Amino acid sequence: MTVAVEKNIVFNQPDLGEEEMSAVMDVIRSGWIGTGKVSHQFEEEFADFMGGGYAVAVSSCTIGLQLALKGIGMGFNSKVVTSPMTFAATINAILASGARPVFVDIDRYGCMDMVKANENTDFMTKAVLPIHFSGTPCDLSKLKGDVKIIEDCAHAFGTVFGQSGDIKVFSFYPNKNITCGEGGMVLAKDKAVADEIRILSSQGLSQGAWARFGDGPVRKYAVEKVGMKGNLPDILAAVGLVQLRRWPEIRAKRLKVFKIYEKAFGKMPAGHSTHFYPYRTEYRDQVRQILKNKGIGTGIHYTPLHLEPAYQFLGHKKGDFPMAEGWGEQELSLPVSSVMTEEDAFRVVDEVQKIKGEQK
Repeated sequence: MTVAVEKNIVFNQPDLGEEEMSAVMDVIRSGWIGTGKVSHQFEEEFADFMGGGYAVAVSSCTIGLQLALKGIGMGFNSKVVTSPMTFAATINAILASGARPVFVDIDRYGCMDMVKANENTDFMTKAVLPIHFSGTPCDLSKLKGDVKIIEDCAHAFGTVFGQSGDIKVFSFYPNKNITCGEGGMVLAKDKAVADEIRILSSQGLSQGAWARFGDGPVRKYAVEKVGMKGNLPDILAAVGLVQLRRWPEIRAKRLKVFKIYEKAFGKMPAGHSTHFYPYRTEYRDQVRQILKNKGIGTGIHYTPLHLEPAYQFLGHKKGDFPMAEGWGEQELSLPVSSVMTEEDAFRVVDEVQKIKGEQK
């Protein structure tokens, strides 16, 4: 007798197929795999998709955040107000820019508390850096003052934004709503800022490799800025471009899964990107292990960064940000992807509810 084994549900599995493979092969056959025509096409279509702005494709969201901060002229020891409920990349980018992160607590959806952000903004504050946590759109209309707003949109591709900040930075890591394998995109309102970021992302050179070695006349370059390596090559941009064009199909499938979770566990705010569904339980670690044993992958977003060993030098202690600490102890990210079926989503719900019933 053969016992049926249920398939593993991988946490936020990427949706890649023949179209993406064909696009990569086209780039390989072209003989140009670095940053060139495909990367620039990705930028143009991404800006169109977002309804405007100036897009710069980068090698990761992390480097994109760092470039965004440098692009607005972040000075040494300037302050950046942000949330401790985020990935290490956010804070690493702030520190790498020479700035100092100032943490404020979160609201009930995991986003930065904008009232507290205003209370912690002073003359040394150069930027506010909100995180659209899980894909929930932050209410930027509540921010006051004339500081720059750089949005961490790592979870937020597909989010319906309200008021927009000065710069948005997206991630195309494998578990994001669309992926390049690795990569990111910076979307700036100001063309001059986008141009600055583009130069900084290519070691500060006045001309990128495609301009120097691709089609057209021979060009010299100058090193105009102290830059870094952050450009996105065509071989990765090709995947992102296909994913961007497939987004309506990908979105529709993700939404079916997400709505099943919402019906079972409660609705999320309007405009959510469906990146993952944050479920809270005081038995989080036990629930996660049981689900893993049953072949269901989950995530944790996050241990608040003020409690992580690397950032103890910032001088915070347990109890400083109680809302974030509560999330850090209880939040369990349920899987959402366009390769999941509705049956998969019902299976996740059934298993979670079964565990919840057994714990009463």
